[in-house]
Amino acid sequence: MIFENVTITKNREIATGIWKMEFYAPEISSKYNGVGQFIQIQIESGWEYPLRRPMSIAGCNENTMSIIYKIFGTGTSILSKKIPGETINILGPLGNIFNLDSNHTRILVGGGVGLAPIVNLWNQFNGNTENTYLIIGARTKDEHIHAHEPDKHIYLTTDDGSLGTKGTVMITL
Repeated sequence: MIFENVTITKNREIATGIWKMEFYAPEISSKYNGVGQFIQIQIESGWEYPLRRPMSIAGCNENTMSIIYKIFGTGTSILSKKIPGETINILGPLGNIFNLDSNHTRILVGGGVGLAPIVNLWNQFNGNTENTYLIIGARTKDEHIHAHEPDKHIYLTTDDGSLGTKGTVMITL
């Protein structure tokens, strides 16, 4: 576990109220073991926001890491206003990794703020979706970060039926 001051390289809204932040984190990236791990972010230095926010790692490549987050309150609102070049302190990597058996069909299911590790795992398959399916849900089409592409084994659901199957991810299962 490492404390590291990291430099934000990107921070953009990728769907309505959903953001992706990327940062240069060479020390923590070098200790990253795989999908399922997370980091803890210090929103601001000082005592106004003393608790770190846990965030799933959405991607890790050499010296760069990314998170996907949804604006829920003051802390995530502050994160969304961070710009490239700013630094934040993170702690990590923490947690365990997912263990997969390649002899079985893999069905990845997620939605909302729990989507980051699922997308990270999906991206590790690099387009090889044989026996692998991605099912993700959101409230509306505006909150989705993927396209509904059943021919590529990507199935989307929305609570309001505006994209994919109407209902929760459990409807598709």
